[in-house]
Amino acid sequence: MAVQSTLVMDCGRPEPSAEHPATPPTRVLVFTMNKPSSAAILITTTLCLYLWLIQHHHQHPAQTDPLKHASTDRRPPRKPAALHPTAAQRLPTRMAHAWLAQGILPPAAINSQPIDLLWTWANDSAPSDTVRPSSEPDPTAYLYRQHDELRFSLRSSLQSLPPAAVRSRIIITPDEPNPPSSGLPPAQQARPHWLVPTPDQLNPKQSHQPVSLTHHSQIFRFINRRQALQAFQWLKNYLPSHNSMAIESQFGHLDGIQDNFLYLNDDCFFINKFNLGDFSSELFGPVFRIQFDLKVQDDPEDHSGTVAAQGEWPSLGYSNHLLSLRFGRRERRYLSHLPKVINFQILREVSEIWSEEIFLTASSRVRGQGQELNMMFLATWYHIEKHREAMLHSFIMLQTDSNRDGQIDAKERAKMMTRLGAGQGSTIDVRRPFRPRGGAVEDGLGTARPAETDYEWLSSDGYPFAGEAGKVADYRHVGPATGRGCVS
Repeated sequence: MAVQSTLVMDCGRPEPSAEHPATPPTRVLVFTMNKPSSAAILITTTLCLYLWLIQHHHQHPAQTDPLKHASTDRRPPRKPAALHPTAAQRLPTRMAHAWLAQGILPPAAINSQPIDLLWTWANDSAPSDTVRPSSEPDPTAYLYRQHDELRFSLRSSLQSLPPAAVRSRIIITPDEPNPPSSGLPPAQQARPHWLVPTPDQLNPKQSHQPVSLTHHSQIFRFINRRQALQAFQWLKNYLPSHNSMAIESQFGHLDGIQDNFLYLNDDCFFINKFNLGDFSSELFGPVFRIQFDLKVQDDPEDHSGTVAAQGEWPSLGYSNHLLSLRFGRRERRYLSHLPKVINFQILREVSEIWSEEIFLTASSRVRGQGQELNMMFLATWYHIEKHREAMLHSFIMLQTDSNRDGQIDAKERAKMMTRLGAGQGSTIDVRRPFRPRGGAVEDGLGTARPAETDYEWLSSDGYPFAGEAGKVADYRHVGPATGRGCVS
């Protein structure tokens, strides 16, 4: 199994996205009085609200441009939540040197933090969704169809994961509460009928982490929070969402996620016994499962409204295009169709960088209505590319730019080439590195070591595309390579 694990990077200040063209100012009526009374103020406010509702109430979601009312005067970018020091940053100097130089750590030197589990689910258990007579088949029935898989997916996580490895379990569901006629108390509204309110009742013999519900209205955000009325109308038009791409695009707005989380669909089940190291660790970061023999190419075209747009490949190609614009054009690889581990701080950084593209994705209520990005693909490869960018910046700029003017002059470049080992020619012989692991993973993770996963690549191995095309370079068991490469 192709598995990758990267160190968690500090979130630098995200670059602002391209400004959206300003929209014409909205005309409103303003009444002035020498001595305004409370009744006059109330009448004025009511009239303005009435005029606004007349203008916007009859707009159909398919005919509404979600960016039409997006102001260029948006709130300042939200500062990413402060990151806790990583395990590597907390190591004593002598221990850090042994780890970096030899890949050796004392047993149980690192205590990994638990992860959050996240499911998306469509509520089909409400009494309002019982069988009703219908003269014609419902063409949208597939949007709500489910086979009670979430219940067994949750149960499998309780059986296969140690309690200490899980911090919380979160279910994201549409805002479809039970009607008053259902007779259910408020605490059980918009809740699977089989899910009891308290975690102790899930299993009388064990006390597990709580299972919480998060509704679409809690994570879907209008692009400009200052425009409350337009945000209300947008939520009314586009929720509940039946588009997994749209729902995933809003994960950066979740509350309560601490560091790394595991995202599953409700039809994913755990079978074997797993450990925390199978998904995340404090020392190596999130575990990425990538299919290196399946390439994803750039695709900037808008395929909305076509049959192809109902699949995931247009969103993958568009996401790869966005990454190429920022980090350079290349064919990245497909994420295996398995539960995905994402670092929440990286996800929030991605949400700030591509805020407009994410907002347009959230405005596609059914897959294929608009141009959509794939948040899981985007965040995973942004994490990998950001690590490469940080290493290049550290070596090229921080070590080479001695006068700190932000540019590399001829003298500084000559010193850099000397450090690289360049002679008089234009090429440099580069030997493929040999990085024996030994028991680095086992010793570093201790009791949190993976039970069903073999780390094929670590961020300390370099960039995953540095080896042969179609597969990641394997530094685990092979001896020193004799082949050479060259850099011009």
